[in-house]
Amino acid sequence: MHRYFFHVLYDGGLYIDEHREEVSDLKTAKARAAAIARKLADDDGRVGSVGIFDEKGNQLDHVPIRVYH
Repeated sequence: MHRYFFHVLYDGGLYIDEHREEVSDLKTAKARAAAIARKLADDDGRVGSVGIFDEKGNQLDHVPIRVYH
């Protein structure tokens, strides 16, 4: 298992995830980030991205937050 943080950058703001999640691999982490992005887009109409970071603070990937109408 690997530990990842999912930081959210949106509308000029930044949410720092302080509670890492354990998932099996980066592919699973990307699916989790996509779920977070969909929820934010649906709930808040936010636009930005969900960054996937390792425990050392390295950004490994990101998923855009988009609103579809």
